Amino acid sequence: MKKLQTIILACSAIIAVITIIDFSFTGQTITETALSSKAKFERYYNAGGNSHTSHSIHTKSYDFYASEEFQYEVKEHDTLQLKTSLIFNEVNSATIVKSNTKETYSLRLYSGLILPLLLLIAIGVNYKFPDKITIITFVLAVLNIGNLVYLWF
Repeated sequence: MKKLQTIILACSAIIAVITIIDFSFTGQTITETALSSKAKFERYYNAGGNSHTSHSIHTKSYDFYASEEFQYEVKEHDTLQLKTSLIFNEVNSATIVKSNTKETYSLRLYSGLILPLLLLIAIGVNYKFPDKITIITFVLAVLNIGNLVYLWF
């Protein structure tokens, strides 16, 4: 059982390192024209408030989410400079060329940097104190695998 746990944590650590490398190093810098920017009101039924608005920007090659402020600032036919990730070809950051307004969307920041970094810290603490943080490490490892699936598709 301990050997299986070590293998799972090692694979999760490798995935986390790959994800951090993917986010940290720019694959390509592409200049594209914004075709549209949309705010979509989405309803669902749960305890979290039943709705939210997602903001997205569409170019010829990419559809990506943005913050509300950035989405409203992008107009149709604006020129955007997109920095994509090295491995997964995700949009890491977008810049409006005429106003030099730059944004890295918070979900991309969390999925590319913060979540994998938390997992690596938890794995390090898990090796120092093996019986203290196993549940947190397991939850972060599962979230990291889910994050990999999100980035892949």
